[in-house]
Parts: sequence; structure tokens; C-alpha cells
Amino acid sequence: MKTLTPQQIEDQLTEHIPHRLCLLVTFRDRQDWFRKRVGSMDNDLLRVSKDSTLIAIRQFADFLGFHLDNGKLVPESKEPKGDDVRVDMLGGDVVDISKLGSDEALLVGLLKRGSKELAHLTSNYTRHDDFNTAKALIDGITLIETLLRKHLYEKLKLPFPNLLDEKYLRFDEWNFPDGPKSPTTFVK
Repeated sequence: MKTLTPQQIEDQLTEHIPHRLCLLVTFRDRQDWFRKRVGSMDNDLLRVSKDSTLIAIRQFADFLGFHLDNGKLVPESKEPKGDDVRVDMLGGDVVDISKLGSDEALLVGLLKRGSKELAHLTSNYTRHDDFNTAKALIDGITLIETLLRKHLYEKLKLPFPNLLDEKYLRFDEWNFPDGPKSPTTFVK
């Protein structure tokens, strides 16, 4: 197994994983914000958050040590490539997919949807419509969050990031064509 420096582990736990957790949970945890903005131009952010949820589920599945292969969840048998990071490199445990039970079908459906809808342009991904519902996405978010708690944060005896109170991660402003903007510029 590839070894990370203490600083790389710290960066993963304090910056990279919390950022990706925001991608994972925004669709579930910001529903009221989106609901209030229906009809406004930024309502498309709900669509973006749905897709970011599917991307994050794929990222965290890989991070937790499993992936989809021919329509089935399989453990990741290879060492992480290049600079890829997996949960066991941070001191956590990979997920034993044989213990997922009925949750396995949910993950398979969401991973298929994420693959067909986001990672590849395909002629037809409607076979996965059962997993294109708010309930399926929220259940998937909650499942991945539970797996991360159990296999990383509880194992390391660390508090789970409080994402609802998390304002911004590391960056104070973004550069746009018309100049830098602070995140507070967008909050209304």
C-alpha cells in the first residue's frame, strides 16, 4: 500500500474529504434553499447538485474500496493508481461489500446511473429511472455518509465534519471573468 505523509493525511481529512462531502450532501441538505428559489435563474443549481451527488457517490465508492463491474459491486483489488487515495491509506477500513445487504442494490443503481448519466455519453440511460428520484438520491447520500462515519471517522475517533455550519473550505474568493468574487457575494 502506498504511504501518505502526515500532512497529506491531514489535508485529506480537513480539506479534500469535507469538500467532497459537500458535493455529496448538498442535494439532501439544501432542499429548502432550492425550493425557495424555484423560478429563479439559479434553480439549475438543484440539477447541478443532483449530478454532484452521483459524482460524489462514485468517488466515495472508490475511496471506500469498491466499484461497479459488469453491473455488480466488487471490492477494489488493485492498489490505488498514481495519487489516488483510499480509506485504508488514512487509517480507516475498506468496506466489506458482503455486509451491505439490501443497501447493495441501491448503490448498484446509483453507480449505474452515475456512470451512464455522467461519466459517459450514452444513447439511453432511462433503464435506471428508479434511481433518478429524490428518495433514491437521499438514501444513497445517507448510506455513503454512514459508511464514511463507520469506516473512517469512527475508526480514527474523529468528529464527522459539520457541513451545515461549514461556510467555505480554504478559499476566500474565486476569480471570474469580471474579477474576483467572495463567496458572500452569492449569498442572498
